[in-house]
Amino acid sequence: MEIYTIKDESKKVITELLNGILETEYGFIWNYPRIVDQIVNFHNIHDEQLIGDLEYVGKQSIEHFGYIDKLVVQLGGETRWQMLTIERLANVEDLFNQQLEKEKKVVSLYKELKEVVRQNRVKRKIESRLARFFKEYGEFPERFIDADDIIRMLDRRIAEEEGHARLLKDAVQTFKMLMNKKAV
Repeated sequence: MEIYTIKDESKKVITELLNGILETEYGFIWNYPRIVDQIVNFHNIHDEQLIGDLEYVGKQSIEHFGYIDKLVVQLGGETRWQMLTIERLANVEDLFNQQLEKEKKVVSLYKELKEVVRQNRVKRKIESRLARFFKEYGEFPERFIDADDIIRMLDRRIAEEEGHARLLKDAVQTFKMLMNKKAV
């Protein structure tokens, strides 16, 4: 049985790009509950769509963090990122705009990463025992990296991050409209 895996010499480059994604976007994700709390309890905005969208982006971002963390470890690297905190009462519109820019940057980093993985794929013949394991369980052991699986995962992350950017763009507009409506 043959599959595509990643060249050993490219794993460090891929790990660095993954950590770049973590450092760009994921320091902020732990603040989504605080932002929602501020919108609801300080600004007294109870828009279900806005709150639901923010909770969705936050939850999905935490899932993405888990996927990236696992992949960095599988590639033999260490996860690098820093948790950022926001002020108790932050400027929500500014935070949304900052995060929107991060989402856009992350999409481009994911696309760059996908190209690096694609260019560093190498076909490897796997031992018959490992092939039997794959046939029986439908996946390779943790130590074996399937480049095509990574590319499919990156395609999903790109689509989801583009969706996050659209939701955050809508959140900015919705928040501004609701704040203006309150001021009248």
